[in-house]
Amino acid sequence: MRLAMGHQEATIDDYSESRDALLEDMMYFPSRQVYNLASVASMTDRLSAFQSEFDIVKKHMEGETKKVAKVEQKLKVLMQGYQVFYSLVLRPTGKHDLQMYIPNGMCES
Repeated sequence: MRLAMGHQEATIDDYSESRDALLEDMMYFPSRQVYNLASVASMTDRLSAFQSEFDIVKKHMEGETKKVAKVEQKLKVLMQGYQVFYSLVLRPTGKHDLQMYIPNGMCES
């Protein structure tokens, strides 16, 4: 193949560089539903491709935000007892030594 195309002196690195350059220039165009080189596409096609990619990423981030909100809500429910304990017992006294609130046989020295 290399001989037929006249690329006898081309190295593997040359092929890798040209492949990487092509991959950087490839883009999905949702208006035509094809992958093509961005350098040969019109400005409106490139703009619609970027808009589509932005919408996909935005939708993904919104989904992740909802997941994080659910986890934060669960954590708040789990930690609420500790927060109440801190606000009612520890903060007013100014004492932060938890050993005085733990029964004698339950803590390790």
